[in-house]
Amino acid sequence: MAQQLAEKLLSEAKDPTEGPIVNGLLEKASSGVALSQKTWKSYRDEYCGSVADSWTTGSGAGTAYERCMFQLGKARLKQLRSDFDEFVKPNTEQRK
Repeated sequence: MAQQLAEKLLSEAKDPTEGPIVNGLLEKASSGVALSQKTWKSYRDEYCGSVADSWTTGSGAGTAYERCMFQLGKARLKQLRSDFDEFVKPNTEQRK
C-alpha cells in the first residue's frame, strides 16, 4: 500500500492546476512515504527477528516471528490509512 500511496502522491504532484508549491510538497510527501517504508521494513525485520530470537531454542520462535510481522504490518497499514486518508480512498472518490 505504501508504494501505491507514494505513486498516488506523485501523480497528484503533476496536476498543473495545483501550482508549484503544492506540487513540490506532494512530491516531497511521495519521497517521504517511499523512504519511510524502506526504513520501516528494516525496523520490522530487526524487531521481529529479536522477538523470534527471544525464544532461544523454543519451538514457538517461528510462530512468534510470524505474529510479530502480521501485527506490525496491520498497524502500519492502519497508520497509513489514517494519516493519508484522502489519498487512499477508492478511485471512485476524488480528493477534495
